Amino acid sequence: MPHVKITPKIVQEKNIDLNLATPSHKDMITAIGKALSSPVRIDILNLIKLRPMSLQEIAETLHLPISSTAMHIKSLENAHLIITENQPGIRGSMRVCICGFLSFHLEAYDSETDSKMPPYFWICLWETTPHFPLSQLVALPEWTAS
Repeated sequence: MPHVKITPKIVQEKNIDLNLATPSHKDMITAIGKALSSPVRIDILNLIKLRPMSLQEIAETLHLPISSTAMHIKSLENAHLIITENQPGIRGSMRVCICGFLSFHLEAYDSETDSKMPPYFWICLWETTPHFPLSQLVALPEWTAS
């Protein structure tokens, strides 16, 4: 297939910032985890990070059937990691995929919620993690009753 120049109409550069302690982030974290659990999907992200590619180009490059490629694209699209758009092609329209993010950051600690943990949590953490430095245990925030 001859290389077709693809001009993306949708350009979205964003950073995805999520926090484990935020209930509204759970669905997005789960979708991203599912999307990134496949090495093929990571290969697809690596391919389209520099330039948009059609579904067929991705399938040919990775030596995958179109149907499998479409399934992987759908998973990445559900996680908002890629954006797809139908564009005119040589014979009809073609589905073009572009990377939908610049970076992904998952925060585990929430200063608002996690600083309210009772002191016994830190003692349990130290007892179950013997390599935990005592200097860090002393530097942890103190719990105050509300």
